[in-house]
Amino acid sequence: MLLLTGICVLYWCSAILLYIIKWIYPCTYANTLLLYGKLRDDNNESVKSNEDGWIGLVTNGMVFPVCTTRIFFVSMYAFALALFFILGCFVVLFKNEIFGFELDLQLVVPQFGLMFVQLLRRFCECIFLHKFSYKRVTTFHVLCGFSYYFVVVLGLYTDLTEIAIRALDDKHNVLALALFLFGSSFQSWCHFVLAHTKPAKGQAKYGVPDLFPFQHIAAPHYLSEILIYVALFVVGSGRRLCVAFNLLFVIVNLTDSACNTWRWYRTAFQPPLSNPPRFAIL
Repeated sequence: MLLLTGICVLYWCSAILLYIIKWIYPCTYANTLLLYGKLRDDNNESVKSNEDGWIGLVTNGMVFPVCTTRIFFVSMYAFALALFFILGCFVVLFKNEIFGFELDLQLVVPQFGLMFVQLLRRFCECIFLHKFSYKRVTTFHVLCGFSYYFVVVLGLYTDLTEIAIRALDDKHNVLALALFLFGSSFQSWCHFVLAHTKPAKGQAKYGVPDLFPFQHIAAPHYLSEILIYVALFVVGSGRRLCVAFNLLFVIVNLTDSACNTWRWYRTAFQPPLSNPPRFAIL
């Protein structure tokens, strides 16, 4: 378990370090490598590496468009749900062999239940609600997306030992459930608003949401995602390492994306918006 925990922590730290490097040493290539969807300029030739040999081959391969955003998100959440199901079956069937003692499955239901609902809701939204653009997802984002959920599931598995030896406080579970329900419903509302936003004048594809809370916040759906992962952290009483590092990465990743979205609202429209969102995420 210690080795698997170390792998998960190393993954989170490496991902966070990438954003720190981007913030300290901003460059066009680093920014474009991390951008996706409407924020990404596929026609920008400066994103390509000028390096020769294998370095140029690898870096250019990372920004090579692979599939549409719809295919990417649907397949990514299907992959995560499949891994989650396999892990659940493995724990139920081999719990005694894994831990060496009888594991009370009621202790793992709060953490696993909330995560399963989150993945299932996002999968259903991708199929029935979202209106994806025809932007193509790069090799880098495909690798990051699938590896992210692999490490999330692996982290849940490594945290099972901590769950097994610590009885979770009911107060934490109630607080986590309330926060999770609020974050999930708030995010679904935000996704509904985005899906029904019509293209704005001067834009062929993208519009400006005019319903609450988009008048004030550029990316409230990212804020709600952070609240959901805070709930997953709280349900573990804040004592599980992998969940903590996962939450830290989610905060860093989505805050960066929200700031990019906030800047996009100020530069993507002609004429410029008269009243763009005041805040990026909060």
